[in-house]
Amino acid sequence: MKLQSVAHIIRSSFRKGAPARLLEALADGCVKLKPSLARRYAPPANTHGAVMPLLLSDGRKSAMLDQIPSQTTRAERRFLYHFFSQFWTGQNVLEVGPFLGGTTRAIALGMLDNPRRAPQASLHTYDRFRYYMSGQSLRDFIAPLLANGELAQRDVDEMGESADFEAIFNRVHGKHEYNRLIRCVNAPLPDLPEELDATDNLFQPPAGITFDAVFIDGCKSWFGTRYFMQSVVPQAQVGAWFIFQDYAHHPCFWIPAFLGTFRDAFQLGLYVDSTYAFQLRQPLTVRDIQARFPESPDAWEEKQFEDLFRHLMQEACDRDDPRAQIVYGIQWAAALAYVGKKAVARRILNDHDRKCGSDGVDEWIRCVGYLTYYPGKTGSRLLKLDELP
Repeated sequence: MKLQSVAHIIRSSFRKGAPARLLEALADGCVKLKPSLARRYAPPANTHGAVMPLLLSDGRKSAMLDQIPSQTTRAERRFLYHFFSQFWTGQNVLEVGPFLGGTTRAIALGMLDNPRRAPQASLHTYDRFRYYMSGQSLRDFIAPLLANGELAQRDVDEMGESADFEAIFNRVHGKHEYNRLIRCVNAPLPDLPEELDATDNLFQPPAGITFDAVFIDGCKSWFGTRYFMQSVVPQAQVGAWFIFQDYAHHPCFWIPAFLGTFRDAFQLGLYVDSTYAFQLRQPLTVRDIQARFPESPDAWEEKQFEDLFRHLMQEACDRDDPRAQIVYGIQWAAALAYVGKKAVARRILNDHDRKCGSDGVDEWIRCVGYLTYYPGKTGSRLLKLDELP
């Protein structure tokens, strides 16, 4: 999605009224006359916003964060570096869905620079390492790695027509110092219940260790999110951070649905772009998840989605988070379209457009290309905006 489109939508969706503009102009005038007043007139920091700087003083490390083609933003990767170099308490870290490892590098570099890192601390990263894209598409995507010297041509040639990229992942990271922290495992998350018996090497966190930070970019389905959280929460200590890269990615309605369901356990702490970090504030059990979060969204009534997303939109308003206000409304519509209520989904999008004062909600969705998707073992079927009445 183009950043300028996002900026346009947010600006047009949340216009200030005349009184607010007048007060802002008066404050600006005071500051120009007396610059020391800037601190007094500055708006208070968001209660939940990311407050760490997103710049790196080390130019070499900053460049390293941009060498690997990634579906995360530059700000998100810098956020991860700063989080793990400063906020992280130094125990084990779990990552799911690294793809080529742009986030893996950011996390591991941060871990390496954190003085609180325990000697045994590792980054356990899991992926299915296939079914992301075709062989040619993958070769096109990794072309920058050839250009910047992270890969040699023989590395790409050895991949052949396969779209498996585990060997590419290992070669990209293997020559760097931070690689000693990485424990890479080829094990997929199931997206559907029927995959439980059909797949041999499903994701399971390593036994006998606990995690104080979890980065999630692999929960690409409702069932996959349920399965992952059931697997991980027994090994996550209270105070652990769960960082969801797709939280504010509008097709992935299941992530805010899960965290909204368990808002008594998870507290939003930091966010940048579509990445939101939550801290586990009280124990959450597998039994809790099974009782309150079903295997499929079809088990929820329309009213449950309405109550949940209205509450989330109010929370976003309270913390002055305009992006989330827009995304929650789209996710609400996506959830209902997913369960077959497409006419209701269209009505929600139209109402959301009017309430935001914007003509850009459909434009936002079309920039991504789809409203949401139905997962499958070897691919997904897109649910496009054109399918709504």
